[in-house]
Amino acid sequence: MKEHAELLNLKLSLEKPQNSDSAESSLRSPIEATHYKLDSIVDDLEGILVYLTNLDCQLKNVLALKERLEAVQEERIDCITPDRIYKLLEKQQQLKSQDKYAISPTKTNRLRRVWQKLLKYKYSKKIAITTAVTAGIIFGFSVIFNTSSEERFIESHITGENKQTVVFSE
Repeated sequence: MKEHAELLNLKLSLEKPQNSDSAESSLRSPIEATHYKLDSIVDDLEGILVYLTNLDCQLKNVLALKERLEAVQEERIDCITPDRIYKLLEKQQQLKSQDKYAISPTKTNRLRRVWQKLLKYKYSKKIAITTAVTAGIIFGFSVIFNTSSEERFIESHITGENKQTVVFSE
């Protein structure tokens, strides 16, 4: 509005008759100032136009994304049947119950990887059989040793009691 008032003042000053050169020089400086102001206003308007153009493109992108999201949601909703809902709920409950008793995923992943490597190993069956036979032999010898040592302990204990009773009976 301020610029509009200045434009009207300039128009009025131009319409007045000019008698001298001093009036012309005094008139030129406000005209030049007005031209400078008009140029700066035009530059500002160009900057605003660029900003609004970018904003318009961004709004179009947001609207396109919103429409795509709505389409995906509608597609998912249309594909969900009551049976599928029940299955999804059952899976969710199973996962919750498994999470209560599950070992941490990193430990299970490590164990699973080790187990898979053992199964893929070329000599794993031979090693398993050898380990089972060795463990059986060690277990057998330990049972035999324990039973024989128990018999010795019992015999030594019985003979010890006999010696004690013999000593007292004399």
